[in-house]
Amino acid sequence: MREPTAFSFILTREDGARVYGNCLVFDEDFPDELKDQVMLAINVLIIKIGHIEISKENPLYTQKSICIISYYPFFNQFKEVLKQIYRLHLSKNDIPIEV
Repeated sequence: MREPTAFSFILTREDGARVYGNCLVFDEDFPDELKDQVMLAINVLIIKIGHIEISKENPLYTQKSICIISYYPFFNQFKEVLKQIYRLHLSKNDIPIEV
């Protein structure tokens, strides 16, 4: 599993106003209840493309991203907030990150 990656960006609206964004992208274990279906689909695609074999023992990850969009360019502060949200997500609480 890779370390989380943070990046920022600027969007310019048609009226010239700028919107600032900060994102944190991280890998997460794929849900067990969906792994069999995904592995089947991946193996079907690989059979059509080449001779690569994927087994159920290989780890399967999905990417998630949390973002803050703002009219204010507080890049460093928003990055720290995103890191704190990610740390809360990793802790053993019952609050899903999607809330």
